[in-house]
Amino acid sequence: MLVAISQRGERESKYGSVDILERSYGEYFDRFDVNLIPVPNVGRVLKKYFHQLKVEGIILSGGGDVHPSLYGGDINYPGNYSSDRDETEKSLLEIALDQGLPVLGICRGMEAINVNFGGKLIQNLEKDVADALNHRGTRHSITVSEDSIVNSMETDTFEVNSYHDLGIGTQQLSSQLIPFAVAEDQTIEGLYHPEHAIAAVMWHPERENSLHALNEFLTNAFISRKLFWRDRQG
Repeated sequence: MLVAISQRGERESKYGSVDILERSYGEYFDRFDVNLIPVPNVGRVLKKYFHQLKVEGIILSGGGDVHPSLYGGDINYPGNYSSDRDETEKSLLEIALDQGLPVLGICRGMEAINVNFGGKLIQNLEKDVADALNHRGTRHSITVSEDSIVNSMETDTFEVNSYHDLGIGTQQLSSQLIPFAVAEDQTIEGLYHPEHAIAAVMWHPERENSLHALNEFLTNAFISRKLFWRDRQG
C-alpha cells in the first residue's frame, strides 16, 4: 500500500526551510507493508503526487502545532508553527475528500482534522481543563466507545502514550466529527468523520517499543478500509 504522509515544517536554517519526518513512522508502517511517500510542504506540487503515483491513503503526522489563527485561538501563544504545513495538510484533506482516500491523523494530525472541519483547540490543557491529566511525555488510560473495537478487543480500556500540549474537548470538537475514545479528564483521544473515511488518534502508534494491540487493530482497519475507513463511495 502506498500512502502519502505529511511532514513537520521546521523553521528556516542557513539552508532554507526544512521538512522532517521521523524515521519511526517508516519503521512502524513497514510492519504492515505500507510504503510511505513523504509530502513536502509545498502545496502547489501535491496534485502531481496524486496524479503520477497510485497513492491509496493519507497520514497526517504528529509534531508541531496548528496555527491559532485558524481556529480563533490566541495568536501570541507559544508554539512550533508552520503556515506551509497548515496549507499542505488542508490540501491533503481536500484531495482525500475529492478522491475518496482514507485518512489517518496522528496527534497534531488529529488537531488539524478537527480544525479543518470547523473545530477548535484547547491551547493550555493544564489551565483550561478541570482535573487535567499530564499529557506531555507520559502514558495514561483511555476509554473507547466504539462497539466494534470493544467487542473485538474484549475491553473498552487501553493505555496509550501521550505527547501533546494542546487538546480537544467536547466544546472544541467539530460538529461534523464524532469521538470514539476519551481520556480520564474527558479530553478526546480518538475521533472520526461519519460520512468520510477519516479518523484520528491523539497518541503516537509509531512511538511504541512493541506492537500495541489497539494500534495494530486500528492500523489494519485503515489499511483494509474497514471500521472508520470503510469505502463510502462504493
